[in-house]
Amino acid sequence: MQSRRSGVDQAATHRVAAERAGLDVARWERDLKATDFSTLAGEHAEAVRRGVFGVPTLVWPEGRSYYLKITELIPAERAVPLYDAIETVHRFGEVIEIKTPESEGTLAA
Repeated sequence: MQSRRSGVDQAATHRVAAERAGLDVARWERDLKATDFSTLAGEHAEAVRRGVFGVPTLVWPEGRSYYLKITELIPAERAVPLYDAIETVHRFGEVIEIKTPESEGTLAA
């Protein structure tokens, strides 16, 4: 039986996840061996270096970043206005974080 504390970086954990997802495990293993993850690994390292810890995160050229905790996918017609609003707040260098009571778990969301 797989332990709840199994490491996410362990091959056995990945195999169990593939099995539970109903994948053709033999094909999955072949595809995994044939895949070069160096680009993904490099991008992940860069994201970590910039402080990214979740998706979506917007990163500005000078290094400031904003993680967006959203409840559902933002419709396309609202995505640009949302970005514009975040960009406007970004211009205020004194603002480093915006929180709501809901984000702290103090109120029902």
